[in-house]
Amino acid sequence: MEHYANKIKTYKIYNMKQIITAILALFSVTLAQSQCISDFDFGDQAFGISPDFTSDESLSDGVVNEEYYDVIHMLIPQYAIEVDSTLPLPAEVELDSIELLGIVLTNIETNMSYSPNEIGLDVICNNNGDSNNECSFLGNNQYCASIEGTPTIAGQYDCTITINGWVTVLGFPFGQPADFEGITLFIDEGDNDYGCTDQNACNYSSTAIFDDGSCEYESCYGCTDVLANNYDSDAVYNDESCCYLVIDSEANFPLCNGDLGTVNVFPIEISPEADLIYYLESGQSNNTGVFEVLAGIYTITAEMMTDSIDSDACSSTIDVIIAEPDFLYLTASATEASALGLGVGTASTTGGTGEVTIEWMDNQMNPVDPMALAAGTYQVSATDENGCTNYVTVEVIWNSIYEIFNSDISVYPNPTTNNITISFEGSEAIVDISILDSIGREVMRLNLLNLSSNPSISLSHLESGSYSMVITSNNKRVVKRIQLVK
Repeated sequence: MEHYANKIKTYKIYNMKQIITAILALFSVTLAQSQCISDFDFGDQAFGISPDFTSDESLSDGVVNEEYYDVIHMLIPQYAIEVDSTLPLPAEVELDSIELLGIVLTNIETNMSYSPNEIGLDVICNNNGDSNNECSFLGNNQYCASIEGTPTIAGQYDCTITINGWVTVLGFPFGQPADFEGITLFIDEGDNDYGCTDQNACNYSSTAIFDDGSCEYESCYGCTDVLANNYDSDAVYNDESCCYLVIDSEANFPLCNGDLGTVNVFPIEISPEADLIYYLESGQSNNTGVFEVLAGIYTITAEMMTDSIDSDACSSTIDVIIAEPDFLYLTASATEASALGLGVGTASTTGGTGEVTIEWMDNQMNPVDPMALAAGTYQVSATDENGCTNYVTVEVIWNSIYEIFNSDISVYPNPTTNNITISFEGSEAIVDISILDSIGREVMRLNLLNLSSNPSISLSHLESGSYSMVITSNNKRVVKRIQLVK
């Protein structure tokens, strides 16, 4: 039965969204042997549509299981600016085409969504053979589309239409996709005894006597438990597909800066029972959940491996932090050996873990006393409590420019329990004093204008042990051994 004979159809000028929405108020794209004829009289208008959906005109109503037919006429403008004067385009930019990407029909009463074919309707586009895409409409042309078929599902439908509008600017095509709503279609139940008679179906009809094969079982079934990993907010009936997966992790941090640490991910809740596959964000995967990684923050995903459920939905993620110690830095140097005596090595460290041990070795890798270094090359090593090491090389050279003034200087008391006094018979100015511990680390440094005042130095902040006091002034140097006893 055709529902179009008494319909009055008008046209008017639209803004961009109105004309695109109206033009694409179509339901499914299907090729057919017969097409509508683009012969509507739009007068002098630049563009228009019939029927006019913006003035409460609509598509013809339909009846379930009765033939349906209606035609939409459309006039596409030549220039994009004629469609919407607010577009940031030059006036001479032409509208290339409007392309239909997809349509969804939503039943207002049940909130269920359908494609046009699913309710028995097809759209036959006539673009006058302008392109291979039957539902692509060029600018500055008139087109039409017929809506045909036999509706199978009654209801008041809201249409959501996705389109792509194309223009060419500076030789480059630009497309802008958009979604449009506001067009409705009413399909009446009528005196119909046909429909879905299965009460377990999503589209069960309580008034149907004869099953017409339209029963649908997917859209309303799913996991309805909000606590499940694969909870489906659109599901009405639980299909027993719910899955539950919670994971935790343990991390073993690297002992040294730059080494690999280990992360172990494991399930603490899993239902139904299934094997898991674990993915590191870098793409690495395994079925153990154990990964060796450098320091950083990592996202690890676990997926259930089962044919009965969707593994993508039945998954869980966790973020894991792998920390590392600070890098063990080592610096070392040595004074020159001279006629005064052997050189004195000093070393210091930062970073690492816990107590750091420093060792000086000669070129034969034999341990040496950093307080008595002959001219030569030495390797200095630093090792922290985790066994992390660092090495530097120190060169001790012979320098003959030092003058010996050892006999002019004495320190007392030695051994001492706290303060130590420097006695000097000469008149040296700007004296540099450095105190080193037994492994060559500088633990104290000070500068004095001269030694004639016999200055006293407090060692109260140092621990008991052997120390070396290096006194330097005007290319003269003397090393005094000090024993601190507390």
